[in-house]
Amino acid sequence: MNKKITFLQGEIIFLLIAGQRAMINSNAETLHTSRVARILEISENRIIIETQNTVYIVAPVYSEEIASYMIPSAAVV
Repeated sequence: MNKKITFLQGEIIFLLIAGQRAMINSNAETLHTSRVARILEISENRIIIETQNTVYIVAPVYSEEIASYMIPSAAVV
């Protein structure tokens, strides 16, 4: 099954825990995800998490470089 991939400029609020919902602050709004299935990547430039329904790529600042490789092979499930 292919999951929806969503790119957000923002930040993760609170600690990421598999099995719990993530909270993402983006554009002055807080998004509550479904439960986190896997944490795929945490780096200085982006955080990638897979939830029950979606793969989220969250970056603190939008950049063409991040957008150009925002679909990592691990995220296509």
